[in-house]
Amino acid sequence: MTLFEAESGVVISISGSRAVVRLTGTDVCQHCAVNIFCRTNSTDTNEVTVQNEIGANVGSHVRLSEKGNLLLLLAVLQFGVPLTGLLLGILFARFFQISIDSFPDELSMSLFGFFGLILGGAITWFCLKRKAVNISPAFRIISVDPADQTSV
Repeated sequence: MTLFEAESGVVISISGSRAVVRLTGTDVCQHCAVNIFCRTNSTDTNEVTVQNEIGANVGSHVRLSEKGNLLLLLAVLQFGVPLTGLLLGILFARFFQISIDSFPDELSMSLFGFFGLILGGAITWFCLKRKAVNISPAFRIISVDPADQTSV
């Protein structure tokens, strides 16, 4: 069971093997950290493009699930790479005993750690920007409620 298995909504359009689903609004949507996947339209409803593997039709009430571990990958990239850069910067300054004149060694290690953090953040930004171009839908339809068809 994944984090987003309970999300539900209504299919509003279909294009090939992808569908646009209008999500059922909840209070959680306002504070959701994953709102990069759904977009808010002019009527303040959230819509997300999903993989339509089971052939849902327009108007179908569907349940969604995360496809793969994309959110885990994003968390590792967003936090793990910059923090690794921070640690590597500190260890680099410590291992090579790099110091700046008239500054304590701890300050030199902190500055190298900061530059490692910035470098790790830049690497993450470029990797995610490149990955975002080729990303497939992060969610998929897992079930359709056949008794609850509506028109959109």
